[in-house]
Amino acid sequence: MKQFSIFIFIALWLTPSAFAATAANANADQHVEKTMDHLFGEHQPYKHFFFALKDAVLHNQRQYVSELMEYPISIYGEDHKYVIQDKAEFLELYDAIFSEHMLTVLRQQEFKDLFAKWSGVMIGQGEIWFHGTCPDPDCQRVKIEVKSLYNPSFFTSAQGKRAFNTFMEKEKSKLHHSLSRFFEPVLLWHTKNFIIRIDRIGTDNYRYAAWNIGSDQSKKPNIILKKGQLFRDGSGGNHHYEFKKGRYTYTCSVNLLGAADTPPGSIEVFENRKRILYEPVIKAFN
Repeated sequence: MKQFSIFIFIALWLTPSAFAATAANANADQHVEKTMDHLFGEHQPYKHFFFALKDAVLHNQRQYVSELMEYPISIYGEDHKYVIQDKAEFLELYDAIFSEHMLTVLRQQEFKDLFAKWSGVMIGQGEIWFHGTCPDPDCQRVKIEVKSLYNPSFFTSAQGKRAFNTFMEKEKSKLHHSLSRFFEPVLLWHTKNFIIRIDRIGTDNYRYAAWNIGSDQSKKPNIILKKGQLFRDGSGGNHHYEFKKGRYTYTCSVNLLGAADTPPGSIEVFENRKRILYEPVIKAFN
């Protein structure tokens, strides 16, 4: 009876429909592997990382999951962004970050359905992005980490709401009173000569402020520009903010995709169409 049961199992497993489905999955896996080989030079580290992350989250291995993040790491909502600074804060906010929705996304995600492009690999509809970086100049090995998270429910959860509100209060308290009203901080940069800050002050409305390097944000900025606009630069994630003042245009470019020596961003000032200033970002704080 036992041998007969085994025979039935094997016969069912080898039915044309089951065989076709297995072959289709294998082909789909190979397609993603070839895409990653083309984009990143090899697929094995990225494939291993995906399964390691998925297994660790679904088995609630919090400490291990915290080691797979690239800090500081941003978590996005529909209109908000919160920057998690380190492992300790990540673990403190873990339940709000990996809500039931995020668990479902990982539970349902299969390797064959991953989307990969030059800037990284997407899980779900963008809930999780991970990418590889070179920790050494010769790029003899690749370090793969989660670079961003998208979960709007983080900002409505008790933990997330409390963390975001505390963050906003701290941000506003350290600024000059002329900058204390905004919906969300967008970026804070240091260049060779300037401190540059951009905040979102309304729907599709951004504010630019700049100080001389070494100054304090509690002091009045050298310049404040409003009614700035956000422009997307292709599908890689790069984007820029543009502000106008008379014949001058101030452009802050954010580089999420680029070569190993590409700065995280840059500030350019144009008089009419002639560039009169360019400085790369030396340090980006968010």
